[in-house]
Amino acid sequence: MNTAVMFLILYLIPFLTFASTFGLYMLAYGKSLDSPIIDFALLLIVSGIIVSSYMSVKLISQFVANEVIYLGIFFSILGWLLGFIPLAIYSIMFK
Repeated sequence: MNTAVMFLILYLIPFLTFASTFGLYMLAYGKSLDSPIIDFALLLIVSGIIVSSYMSVKLISQFVANEVIYLGIFFSILGWLLGFIPLAIYSIMFK
């Protein structure tokens, strides 16, 4: 897979998980915290973090393999850290 496409996917994952969490929050507004919709939102966030972790490790290993490219490593880690923003918002909204 091309590096640019991997970066695009890496940065789209947090946006999509945030949008889905917000959408599921709108569906679950006023319902009990035991609703399966809330559990599905957590499942989406955790799967997004797992996929972004995999992509970040793959990108970092690609940047370290031939010669060390620090800017690529930095943006890989930044994309991975952005995946934790929807988790923080989930914990604020639902817990």
